[in-house]
Amino acid sequence: MSSSDALDPSVISQFVTSEYVQTGAAALVCYEYMITITDEISSVWLQKFSPVSLLLVSTRWAILIETILQLIPATADKYAACKPILILMQVCVQLGSIQVALFSSLRVSAIWGRSVVLFVVILALGLAPLATNIYTLSKSSYPFLPSPFAICSQTINISDGAYTVCKLTCRFLYALTNPPGHVVVYITRIPLIASDILVLILTWIKTAGTFRTARRLNVSAGIVSCLLRDGTIYFFILLVLNIAQLLTRVGIVSPIAALVDVMPPLLISRFILNLRHAVHQSDGNAAESTSGYDASQFSAPNFRIPPSLVGNMGEFLHAEESEDMYDDLGWHAAEETRLSSELI
Repeated sequence: MSSSDALDPSVISQFVTSEYVQTGAAALVCYEYMITITDEISSVWLQKFSPVSLLLVSTRWAILIETILQLIPATADKYAACKPILILMQVCVQLGSIQVALFSSLRVSAIWGRSVVLFVVILALGLAPLATNIYTLSKSSYPFLPSPFAICSQTINISDGAYTVCKLTCRFLYALTNPPGHVVVYITRIPLIASDILVLILTWIKTAGTFRTARRLNVSAGIVSCLLRDGTIYFFILLVLNIAQLLTRVGIVSPIAALVDVMPPLLISRFILNLRHAVHQSDGNAAESTSGYDASQFSAPNFRIPPSLVGNMGEFLHAEESEDMYDDLGWHAAEETRLSSELI
């Protein structure tokens, strides 16, 4: 960024807005931790540790470390600290992106009978931006911007060759976005948007089947409650955030970048906590309903995603409501046992 750009009123306004959003995002993360720390202790540290537990803990603590690093004040005499701090922040952000992609792929795989194909497709789309992010990190410099900003910044120095490749292979994106740094944002976000849309569609297909069955048997199952139980709200917010990142990237700084960085892992960690809470609530009832049956006779014979890895990813939220609905639909203990062996 040139000195003339730095003193432009519109640029100053963008930075001020970005700082406000960053402060709000940090406050949101702190608030989330204060109200869910007991849930983490009861759902993770007081239970048997599993791969899903590792996913939850790493997601929560990565976003917390990133928030702490954001709150470290930048001063001119700490210029040398700009690069390591921002690189560590970017590592936390990329780790959060990997965790969100892993969760989305595991969730879809679980509700579709541990489908390996869906797992690979969703995971590939979710991890696709990792390549562009690694490239931009390798081409970035981290200058300290003095007053009126007094912040550490990241400048992406895209080579002329890479810029030419972008223009030749991404003409439509280049027509929509200028300078070239915006093209990188589009290339990064489009696979994530495709992943979110695919997750929503696959989730809705399963939800629609349950909803139609409930209506056919005159069972009370509102579409809103179905959408809340299957996690649609979480994935819809992820989709909105990725679209918002594109629509608001109109200047040098994206005003909601900090929110886009923290919200996906924050939502995913809350989703996992709610899933584990729902499963723990229903453990007693599930044990009673399956007594007298041999679970092994209902398990699928072919190996797909390991159950220890999927964990409770295929469960509904609000276990009590879903159990009541399934009881009304006439599900027997044997069928419940088969689903438990498939999803947990």
